[in-house]
Amino acid sequence: MLDQNPLPEKLRREVQRIYGRIDELASKRSEIETFKPNATIHLGAKNELHAHSLLKAMEGLDSHLVVASSLNVYRANGRVYKTETVALDETPIGENAPLRTEPLVQSDPLNDKLHVERGLLKGKVPSTILRLPPMYGPGDPLCRLYPLIFRMIDERPFIVIPESQANWRWTHGYAPDMAHGIALAAMSGSNHFRIFNLGELKTPTIIERISHMATIFGWEGKLTSLPDASLPNYMISPGDFEQGLEFDTSKARSELSYEEKGDYYDSLYEAIEWYRSNPSAEYRGKKFNYSEEDALDGLVGAAERCN
Repeated sequence: MLDQNPLPEKLRREVQRIYGRIDELASKRSEIETFKPNATIHLGAKNELHAHSLLKAMEGLDSHLVVASSLNVYRANGRVYKTETVALDETPIGENAPLRTEPLVQSDPLNDKLHVERGLLKGKVPSTILRLPPMYGPGDPLCRLYPLIFRMIDERPFIVIPESQANWRWTHGYAPDMAHGIALAAMSGSNHFRIFNLGELKTPTIIERISHMATIFGWEGKLTSLPDASLPNYMISPGDFEQGLEFDTSKARSELSYEEKGDYYDSLYEAIEWYRSNPSAEYRGKKFNYSEEDALDGLVGAAERCN
């Protein structure tokens, strides 16, 4: 393991460690060569320089590379984030779908998983690229699902979803399941360059995902969608949600024998319990002013009667 941070106590006797920084990987070649890894998993590559450093460190060592990329490399993301004017892509999106041509983060164009993949393609080391989804569950540093449950925590009588997003699908992955997929890729080995999408088997719509969470949480309020124009500005996201971000993971399931380790609802329960106990700093102790949402009560009631 190459890292610059202390290992947890329980791992210190089990993990052989090489100290260093990700941008110094090539300088650690002699130590890596002594270790002779059968497989090498790189989770932190952010740009083409990181990819080149990895290739320089590993070339000729007969170690299969598994490198974490992201599902955000696909062109469909550029349409959703409005960084590119492109045609709609059919979903679910497979590994051969078109890729982006523009960075998603305009202020940091070099740190992009697209550049990592391009750097690896220039090398001669057999590599497996895993395009990972947004991950949720215990330990999630971004608390990705917390924004979907804080109204339940606050015991709100209803939750409103903008109509533009209610039926939108965005593939996620439970973190322990994604770790399992990474391990399978490392153990499978290959003399070829391979690319796999990883993510959940079935991608629910936004309103379905919140409904699932409400069931686990035990929240008994009303969940409905309303026209975007009727909602406060802070409830509207600026993306183009005509383009879905549902991804096809069948290749990994077929070639790597990947499948989820546990039941979907059990995983969601573990995630929700962790998020309830570990809110992000952005939400911790924050009191929300729901006055604008309270004014939607009549519209919510009318929508319920229509349904």
